[in-house]
Amino acid sequence: EKWSKEALMLRRQEIGFREFDRGFKLKALSSEDQLFPPVLFERVYDFSLGLSELPGNSSGWNFYTGVDLGIGKKNSTKTVIFTFGIKKELKIPVEIKIGNWKETEKLRQIEATFNRWRPEIIAVENNSYQETTIERMKEANVSFPIRGLYTGSQKADLEIGLPSMSVELENGIWVIPMKGHEDVVDAKKICNCPICLWIGECVT
Repeated sequence: EKWSKEALMLRRQEIGFREFDRGFKLKALSSEDQLFPPVLFERVYDFSLGLSELPGNSSGWNFYTGVDLGIGKKNSTKTVIFTFGIKKELKIPVEIKIGNWKETEKLRQIEATFNRWRPEIIAVENNSYQETTIERMKEANVSFPIRGLYTGSQKADLEIGLPSMSVELENGIWVIPMKGHEDVVDAKKICNCPICLWIGECVT
C-alpha cells in the first residue's frame, strides 16, 4: 500500500516520531531512544502557570485522577496521586501528591483529592496487592468513583498506554505548569517539587 505525503504526515502526528521512524522508516530504536525525551516536556512548559492553576477560563474542565498505591516489598515505596484536567484538546496536571502513607492515610488523601477536584474517575492501578486496597475502599462505603485499572502489557499499547502520552506531548496537547522554574531549561535538571519529580520519572 502506497501512502501519500499528506497521509504519512498525518500518521506521524497520530503515532509520534518514535513509532513512525520504526514502522515507516524501518529505523531500529536504540536504548537511547527514550519514550519521553526531555525535549517533549520542554516544548510545552508554561511559566505563567503554577500547579493547580488552569489556563484561560476555569469553566468547562473535567478532571481525572490516577493512583499508584505504592505497595511493594520496600517500605520506602511511595504512593502517587496524579490529577489532571481536560478541556477540549488540552490537558494539564493540576495536583500531584507523593507520600509514604499507611492505608488509612492513603484513603484520606484520595478522598481529599476527590473533594477538591471532583474527578470523573479515580483510576487505581489494580495489580495484585492493589486489589486488596480497592476492596477495602469499597467496604468503607467510599462514595467517590474508584475504578481498578489493570496494567501490564497495556502500558506499551500505542493507543492507551504510555506511548499515547508521548504522542500527546509531541502534538502539544499537554501544558506543563512551571511557574517559579523559569531558570529550568533542561528537563533533567529539576528540583524536588511534585511536578519536577513527575517529569524526572518520565524522562529517566
